[in-house]
Parts: sequence; structure tokens; C-alpha cells
Amino acid sequence: EAMVQAAPDTSFMECQALPRSDWPPDGGMYRVRHRYLKCGVRPIRLPMRRQLLPGITFYGGSAFWCLTRAHAAFALASELREFFRHAFVSDELFFQTVLMNSPWRGAIKDEPMCYTIWSGNARSPKTLGQQDLEALMRTPHFFARKFDGDIDSGVLDQLDRAAGRVLPSVRGQRHQ
Repeated sequence: EAMVQAAPDTSFMECQALPRSDWPPDGGMYRVRHRYLKCGVRPIRLPMRRQLLPGITFYGGSAFWCLTRAHAAFALASELREFFRHAFVSDELFFQTVLMNSPWRGAIKDEPMCYTIWSGNARSPKTLGQQDLEALMRTPHFFARKFDGDIDSGVLDQLDRAAGRVLPSVRGQRHQ
């Protein structure tokens, strides 16, 4: 909270230029090189490559960010919205690409906002539990992922208590 209050005109998000070495197989470029259509839950990649936008450097990062109102409004008014409508996992690309290719670039701080533990090339992050509570309490991140009440609802109850909230147990509910 202090970080945001100290820099009220700054947006915070993980934003690294593509290709990224930690996004296999091609640094994340497959997400924009092809059109994807949503069919139910699963996206379908169309086989032909599409022409990338000239003069645009693509950026990617976590979908957890903290944007100023002005930056969010600028991005939502962007002409790039249509291009990203057919990108793969566009919520990890759109805001980063629009803002880092804009006059606002200097007001964007490359700062991850979500506490997540990834191991190797896993497709999903580690499910956090009570063994992670100490690290969760120390982290400066605004968000954390991922939790599963079936595996360990106690960690969520403890986080609620630490925040001064007492909520009913979330056993049986998944939280991303």
C-alpha cells in the first residue's frame, strides 16, 4: 500500500519484452503470431500466422497488476484492443504492450504484484498452504495464487484472521 501511495501516478505490473526466456517454447510469441478463437473453455489456434503490428514491441507479464485510472482508461481506449481480442491469454499481454508502447512508458514500474511459486516448466503454480503462511505474511505483493480449499483451507482462514476478517471456511472452493 505504501508503495502505491508513494507513487500515485505510477502503475505497477510485471512487463517484459517478448520473447521472454521464461515463456517456452518461443518466448511467448506464439500468443500473438496466431489468431485464437474461443470455443467453450478451450481456445482454438488458427493455423495461419498473422501479420504482427509494425512498430509495436510486444510485452508480457502477470495478469495481476495495479494501474492508475488514467493508464487503465488509456489502454481500454486503445486501437490495439481488436488485435488482442484474438491473442492467447491476452490478459497477460494487452495492458503491458499498450502501456509500454505509449507515452506512459516511463510511469510503468516492472514490479510483479502477485506472490506465486512456479517450479520448472509447470503449467500451473504451486498450490499454497499453511507451510507458505510465513512467506505470504512477509511478501510485499498485493495478490497471491493459487489456493485450493480442498487441499488446505486453513491457510485462507489464517490469512483472513491476519487481515482482521473472520469468514466462513472455503472448503470445497478453488481460488486462483
